[in-house]
Order: sequence, then structure tokens, then C-alpha cells
Amino acid sequence: MPLVSQRLQNLPPYVFAVIGQKVREMELAGIDLIRMDIGSPDLPPAQFTLDALNQSAANPDNHGYSGYSGIPRFREAIARYYKKRFDVDLNPEKEVLPLIGSKEGIINLTLAYIDKGDVALIPDVSYPAYSMGTILAGGENCFVPMPEEKGFLVDVNAIPKNMADKADLLWVNYPNNPTGAVADLA
Repeated sequence: MPLVSQRLQNLPPYVFAVIGQKVREMELAGIDLIRMDIGSPDLPPAQFTLDALNQSAANPDNHGYSGYSGIPRFREAIARYYKKRFDVDLNPEKEVLPLIGSKEGIINLTLAYIDKGDVALIPDVSYPAYSMGTILAGGENCFVPMPEEKGFLVDVNAIPKNMADKADLLWVNYPNNPTGAVADLA
């Protein structure tokens, strides 16, 4: 059996895998659960959604890959949504990249900016992919406090100076996952 890379050996157990195992154990014990852990729906889609998916899947223009940066019309729709919802102007050709999920983007961005020994500043309540990406890249995580009494906003003044000076990446995410906290532009 081939050995896995040192990179994989350094990863701690993924929190959602641990939760998933606990859920399976509870279900086997007959406990009825309401899952609020991973954001994956546990109900079937509405019939009109299934009908639209079937119609789209039957369209030969939709067969095959969409290309590296996705379908231009979709990227333009995303840019319009950001303008309408957040009053943010995005260039759909250079600033919008559809992904299969947030983990893909987070891990790939981390791999693009963090090398062995580099430091990433991670909110101390955050989506696990931020810290896992740093570990995969061989970097060091420095967890930044997000005190509840300050509305779960990243407290940049609490970052140790030696870590702030050598940090290569600071993750901020608002509305925050998992707290739901919102940060204004100030």
C-alpha cells in the first residue's frame, strides 16, 4: 500500500467527518436528529427545480465542460447580483470565477499564497477549510480572536506583532460562517 504524502499525514481529522461519524452513531442508536451542521439540504428539491434540471440536462448545448472560467452569461449574472445586493462592481471577465464549492476556492487560494513556513491569520471562529488549507500548504495558522462582545468581528489589534509582521494571508468572511455576524465597510 503506497504511503500518503506528509502533507496528508499532517492533517487533523476534518471536523465535518467527525460530526458525520457522531451523527451515524446517533442515528444507529435510534435518535431522531435535526441536522444543522454542513448546510446540505435533507429534503428533495421542489418539483419545478427538478423539471428545470431535467430540461437543462436534455439540452445538448449543456453537455461537456463549460471551460476554465465558466459560462460568460453566468459570470455576468453573478456580477449583476453583487451590484444589486451589495453595491459592488465586479468585472465578470477578471473578478468572477464559478467554483464547485467554497472549499475548492479556499484551498486553492491558500495554496496560491502560502508556502512552507508562511503564516495565515485565521479567525478563531471560522470555516475549517481556512486552517486546513494552511496545513496542506505547509504553513502555520495564527488564530485571530473574534470576541462575542465585539460582535464576532476580527480583532486585528489582538494579533501578536511577530505574527502580523510575517503574515502572508488574513482570512475575513462576512457574513461570518459559522457565527452569522455581519461587518459593515468601516
